[in-house]
Amino acid sequence: MRLTYLLVFLLLIKQSFGQSSIKEYILKNAKTITSIYPNDTNFTDLEILRKTIGTKRIVMLGELYHGDGTSVQAKTRLIKFLHERMGFNVLVFESDFFSLNDGWKVYEDGGISLDSLIYLSIYPLWTQCSQFQWLTSYVNQSKAEQKLVLSGMDFRGYTGYSIRYLYKAIDSFLRLENIPFVKNEKAYSDYCSLLKQAPALVEGKSKTDMNKLLNYTNNILAQLQLLEIKDSFYIKVLQGQVQLFKMAKYYRYDSSYILTKKNYPLHDFQMAENLKWLVRSKYTNEKIIVWAHNTHIAKGTAINANGIDYNSMGYYFTQDTSLLNQTYIIGFTSFSGKGRLILGNVSPEIVTKPDKNSIENWMHSSGIAYNFVDFSNLNNSNIKSEPFYIKTYINTEKKLDWCKYYDGVFFIDKMRPCESVNNK
Repeated sequence: MRLTYLLVFLLLIKQSFGQSSIKEYILKNAKTITSIYPNDTNFTDLEILRKTIGTKRIVMLGELYHGDGTSVQAKTRLIKFLHERMGFNVLVFESDFFSLNDGWKVYEDGGISLDSLIYLSIYPLWTQCSQFQWLTSYVNQSKAEQKLVLSGMDFRGYTGYSIRYLYKAIDSFLRLENIPFVKNEKAYSDYCSLLKQAPALVEGKSKTDMNKLLNYTNNILAQLQLLEIKDSFYIKVLQGQVQLFKMAKYYRYDSSYILTKKNYPLHDFQMAENLKWLVRSKYTNEKIIVWAHNTHIAKGTAINANGIDYNSMGYYFTQDTSLLNQTYIIGFTSFSGKGRLILGNVSPEIVTKPDKNSIENWMHSSGIAYNFVDFSNLNNSNIKSEPFYIKTYINTEKKLDWCKYYDGVFFIDKMRPCESVNNK
């Protein structure tokens, strides 16, 4: 019996000395990023990405806060590297799916300027951030033979472009398909009238009309499915409309959100479906960058600003093994600083102090302003992946096995808030 205890004791000692901690792995493998300045084209420090990303064709770039000006600058420099050195040529925003995809074609045909398209289609969270102007300038300057194409995957709300053109585009598509619903003049006329009012309806103007518009759209989709045009851009647009109208009912009419603070469950699902369509149908042979918040790109259950868990876009997207194997996801985080949403008169929000057992605290202890650590090689080390703290939002953190959620993390020691373009 004593011999058995002794053997167990020796085995435990061997394991404790033979296996390092996740903290040790992170500190040992963190690579210094020398600059986040968008015009710094000495990409020597970013060459680590070439090795870690390899042949993957989808790279997702997160952010801790939509008002994180430092992340905006850092991501712009990463995008330039991915575009110029690794051949990534499509940039998909967490912004209007219809506007950016329809609008890009109009732009290419000379029907709208690039500046107008960006202003009317990408959410003002970014376009009104002065640090974002580095990226818009770069897209403008990218040469025709190596153009950086803009796209979108979100379906929420109505951008300026959608308000101007979505109704006419849907009407033209439906008349061309000539489904039975279009031939019912009274019902179709009522649908068109409600569709014109949709921007106001999703903000809470009329529950009765919102329900009618949702029912009409479901009926239209059911008839379109019989035509077997599942890959159509407008199928995705109309599916997004259904989810938007359901979200309006949830957030504006049914008071469920006020009671639970839970995010609408199918928002991220539909963004994943839209991204899948872009990857598999529209940009089949292109290398794609995705710009979105950390909570959307994580590969597992995410946590929103209210501390409520939900399945993320990245989770739904990577449930398909073929897409998982093509995707590299980078979360962004900060130790301290502030962020500021450029939406009206909003005061900067402070990055709360992280837990002592957090990646932010470990990275901060190195005294380096910007770091990047790759998790994808963890399985080849003698270290077992284990839970640790990381920020999921500017003032929220959670202890999870984050190596299963992100393939890598970009660390910014001090976040600086977005500055309004109007103050420049």
